[in-house]
Amino acid sequence: MYRDALANLSTEQLIELVLAQAAQIEAQSARIEELTRRIAELEKRASRLERKLALAEKLIDLQKKASAILGIDLGADGES
Repeated sequence: MYRDALANLSTEQLIELVLAQAAQIEAQSARIEELTRRIAELEKRASRLERKLALAEKLIDLQKKASAILGIDLGADGES
């Protein structure tokens, strides 16, 4: 059926069809490139945030140990 529809098109119509499909492919490629860049940015940000979180967790552990050594009760809400 698709082949029959193409057979009935003129050369000019076929060229227009191919150009339209090429434009769609180009737009999709541009979108894929855009999404690929965005993913890379987000992965970089996630990695940076994970490092910051790990540091924050270490600092919290250090504060807990220091308060225990000094005999400071941080209480349930973190305030004394």
